Amino acid sequence: MKRVHFLLFCTLGLMLSLAGGAQAGIRIEKNLKLESGGSLYMDAGGGDILVTGTPEAGVRVVVTTNLSDLENFLDLHFDEEPHAVRISAHRRSDAPWPKHFTLKFEIMVPRQTSLELKTGGGDVRARDLEGTFHLRTSGGDVEVSDVRGNLQGETSGGDMHVRQLSGNVELHTSGGDIRAEEISGRVDIHTSGGDIVVSLLRGNAQGGEVETSGGDINVALDPVVNLNLEATAGSGDIDSKLPLTISGSIPHSSLRGMLGKGGELLRLHSAGGDISLRAL
Repeated sequence: MKRVHFLLFCTLGLMLSLAGGAQAGIRIEKNLKLESGGSLYMDAGGGDILVTGTPEAGVRVVVTTNLSDLENFLDLHFDEEPHAVRISAHRRSDAPWPKHFTLKFEIMVPRQTSLELKTGGGDVRARDLEGTFHLRTSGGDVEVSDVRGNLQGETSGGDMHVRQLSGNVELHTSGGDIRAEEISGRVDIHTSGGDIVVSLLRGNAQGGEVETSGGDINVALDPVVNLNLEATAGSGDIDSKLPLTISGSIPHSSLRGMLGKGGELLRLHSAGGDISLRAL
């Protein structure tokens, strides 16, 4: 394993930033070896992370910050392993993050790269990738677009937006809205405090669970798939424009039926809002 310490490659950037004044920031660039089909692991105490897939081999990392004395505050490491790259960025002490501090990691990887990303206080974004994806932030948004593979995403305090995903998706947020659009696989989506919008690709009959404790749910489905559907709205209404075969009575706050011949179960639940169902 090859370890490259932060001090070896940012000295020039620090000298330039110090010469420019205390408020000047720095830019750090690093190239690492990684072939297609590998994995990127990143664990950051804070900062935004953006990962983009490219046709080329190798990993290119660009770190930007407005903090000129970053080396005294952050311990940053890059590790090259067989079939993997690991990046870590953590505070050297328990001192709080500086006010108005910005930190951003822009990373380019081979398109066929799996991700495991975690940040303690920023946004996480991934696009144009194939693999498996585990994305987590304690205080920001999660955005994913144009990816092939299963996704697990979690945020404690932000919104989530996933678009054009070929695979299964699991999304959890404690305090934001969720949009999952053009999804080909199973959906498991939960928020404690926001609205949910879901659209499934035509032919998707994988089912799943969509739940919010404090918002509305809007779902668009292919009306010709075979799917069982169950919806409950604790204190709201349910409006369906789907050609459902209904089982039992039809109260305003619950619905049970099937599309086509029935199949996998798609369960929808809102404790504090309305539920809307429509055809693609």
